[in-house]
Amino acid sequence: MPGIVSKLITRPQRRHNQRPHKTVAASTTKAGTTPFSVVVEKNQVLSRFLVWLGGYLPADLLVARNGFERLEKVLDHAFWVVFGLGVPIVLERVFNRKYTKALQKEFNLPDVKQSPMPKKAGIMKKFIHVLEGQGKHSPLQLPFEWLSKNANTITPKELSYVSQQLKIPKVSLQKLLKKKRFLNKVMRAKQIILFADLAFMALNGQLSVWAKNFITAFTSGKKGFSGIMDYASDDYLKETTKSYEKNKKKRLAQSLAIAAWSAISLPLIVGGIVKMPQKALFGLGKHLKKAVPLFNYTDAVYMSRWVFLWYSLHNYVLGGALASRNKDELREHMVRSVTLDFFYAIGDLAFVAAIAKGLEKVMGRKKLGHISLLNKEKGKWVPKHLGRILNEVKGNTKHPAYQWAKRNHWFSLALTTALMGLSIPLLNIWYTKNHVGKEELKLAAKKLLGRQHQPLKKPTGFSFTPTSA
Repeated sequence: MPGIVSKLITRPQRRHNQRPHKTVAASTTKAGTTPFSVVVEKNQVLSRFLVWLGGYLPADLLVARNGFERLEKVLDHAFWVVFGLGVPIVLERVFNRKYTKALQKEFNLPDVKQSPMPKKAGIMKKFIHVLEGQGKHSPLQLPFEWLSKNANTITPKELSYVSQQLKIPKVSLQKLLKKKRFLNKVMRAKQIILFADLAFMALNGQLSVWAKNFITAFTSGKKGFSGIMDYASDDYLKETTKSYEKNKKKRLAQSLAIAAWSAISLPLIVGGIVKMPQKALFGLGKHLKKAVPLFNYTDAVYMSRWVFLWYSLHNYVLGGALASRNKDELREHMVRSVTLDFFYAIGDLAFVAAIAKGLEKVMGRKKLGHISLLNKEKGKWVPKHLGRILNEVKGNTKHPAYQWAKRNHWFSLALTTALMGLSIPLLNIWYTKNHVGKEELKLAAKKLLGRQHQPLKKPTGFSFTPTSA
C-alpha cells in the first residue's frame, strides 16, 4: 500500500514558497463528546450492524429448520461481521491515513488529531472514540459532488459544516476546491477506497452464497436445499437439484463475473458522472449528478447504504440466485433478499422521513424550537441528519428538536428491525413446506403411473418349439 500512495501523491514543488493556513497547527477533538445516537445515525455500517444484531441475527438462527441450515446461516453472518466491520478499519489504517498525511503535507492542511482516551472511560465511550477517529478529519470525506470543477451545489451551511470537520477556514476550503490538482487527487483516492471496499465485500458475498452449498453437501452427504432436508424425500431432493448440479460450474463463473463487474464499474460510473457536463447526454447529465450524493461515504471509509445496495444486488441477490440449489431455495432467496435490501437501504429512512413530516405538522415549528426536522434544501421528504440538528442547536442535547429527532431515529430503526426479523422468514418457511408437500404428492403420483403403464417387454432367454403328437 505505501507503493500505491507514493505513486498517487508526489512531493510538491517549491514548498518553501507556500504559505500555511492559519490553522496549520495540530488541532485536537475531545474524546467521546459526540452522542451515541449521532454516531449511529451518521455511520451506516454501524446502524446496519445494530439492525442485524438486534433483530436479523437472532431471528435468522431461531427459525433455522435444521442443523445444516443453521450452520449455513452462522457462516453467512460470520463472513458479514469479518468483512462488514473489518474492511473499514483496514481501509482507514492501511490507506486513508497515509493518503491523508500526503495531502496534508502537499496542500498545507492541518493535522487534526484526537486527544487520547482517558483510562477510566467506559466501554461505550471507548467504542465511540474509536468510531470518531476513523477518517473524520480526512479531506477524503469531501462529498463526490464537490469534486467537480464546476460544482455549484455547495450550500453555505454545508461548507461551514465541512470546514469545521476539517478544521480549515471556509475561505481556505473554497480556494482548495478550485484547485484541479487537489480535486483530482481526492477523487482518485475516493475511487480507490470505493473499489477496495466493493472488492472485499464482493468476496464476502460470493463466500456467503457459494461456500454454504459445498459445506452442506460435505457434512450432510446430500445434495439439495438444506432448508427442506428434514421433511423432503431423497427422491425430491435429487429430482429438484438436477439443473443446479448440471450447471454448477457455469453458474459459479457467472456469479464471479458479476462480482468483479460490481467492484470495477461503480467507481468509474461515479467518477464519470462527477466530471460529466450537466448538458451531456441531451441534458441527462444534470439529473444523473443529483444521484451522486447517494454514494458518499461516512468519514471517508464507511460505506453508504446505497453503495451497500449496489453490492447486495450484484453479489447477494444475483449471486444467491445463481447459487440456489432448487426452485424452493430460489423463491425463498428472492423474497428474503429483496425485502431485506428494502429495509436495509430504505426502510428506516422512509420511516424517519414520514414521522418527521408528521411531527412538524402536528407539533409546529414553535414546539420544535424553530428547528426543522427536514432538510428542505434537498427535498420535502429528506430528513436532516442528527449531527446537523445538533450543530444547529449548538450542541444542546436537551433541545426539543434534537430530542424528537433522536426518538424518531431509534423508533424507525426498531420498526425496521422488527419487520425484517421474523415476518419474512416465517412466511417463507410456511409457504415452502406447503409447496414441497404438494410437489411430493405430484412426484409420487407420477412414479406410480409410470410403473402401471410400463410397456410389456418381449421375453428373452428361452425358446419354444412345438412338437407333433
